[in-house]
Amino acid sequence: MSAVHTGNTQARTSRPQLRVGVVALAAAALLGAGCSNKIVTTAQPIADVTTTTAVAVSINPLPVTSLAQVLALVVAANPPSAAEIASAPINVLRTKTLSAITARLNALNAATSSLSTVSSAHLGAAGLAAERSEIATAVSGLTALQAQVTAEQSPASLRTQAKQMVNYLNVSTVIVPKVGLLVAADGLLRTTDSLAPQIAALQIQITNDLGRGKAVGPAQAALAGVQTADGQTVSVAGGLMNSVPSVTSAAQVAADQGILASGKNTVTAAQNGMATVRADLSAVAG
Repeated sequence: MSAVHTGNTQARTSRPQLRVGVVALAAAALLGAGCSNKIVTTAQPIADVTTTTAVAVSINPLPVTSLAQVLALVVAANPPSAAEIASAPINVLRTKTLSAITARLNALNAATSSLSTVSSAHLGAAGLAAERSEIATAVSGLTALQAQVTAEQSPASLRTQAKQMVNYLNVSTVIVPKVGLLVAADGLLRTTDSLAPQIAALQIQITNDLGRGKAVGPAQAALAGVQTADGQTVSVAGGLMNSVPSVTSAAQVAADQGILASGKNTVTAAQNGMATVRADLSAVAG
């Protein structure tokens, strides 16, 4: 996964170099531990995502649309099984197929809404276009199938149409979870965006206090830790922004969810480190 990130992140010349190794090691560990010799049929639900707003002292999380609920509904609305396709009464088969289609269309609509919240400074135009195209293709196919199933009176034809649901199993395992990953990665980058001016302000304060003879060693060390964690978060989130649009397998989605978790850990470390810096500076004030 590339750790190059366009937009605001690229302009942060004062930040540490993006840590490609962190992402590569995390991906290798996840793929080796969780995806070998195993077919992933259902992606893990995307957890509620939060972003943060820039504030002077602390960071207040704001909720962003979660896709977990619509994904759960898709999983609950399983398409007809092979046995049902072969022998279920036509009305039963029609109802179950339409239910599965509706759940997937609802999930895709929710994904479209969530994708619109992602900052263009974090997700490039090509990545956004790829995601929109993937969603639109699935919506178009499901909408056409929905019309056919609704109108079909031939049991044999309806059974053939029900079999087409296999073409849309990736709605819940790949397409929608990918949007969840992008929304979550965008949330991490919004957080680091808001941390940047606070880090700069604290460095100025440390420099000024040092000039007054204050013992700022602990605060400077803590701030260095913040900058490291912040850079690691940018590397993880920026890499996901670049790589997720081209993902086509549920196994890679699962691996990327693990990588995302590492970014959440580092951004939490950065936020906690900011509190430590402020406490250290307060201790030598006066």
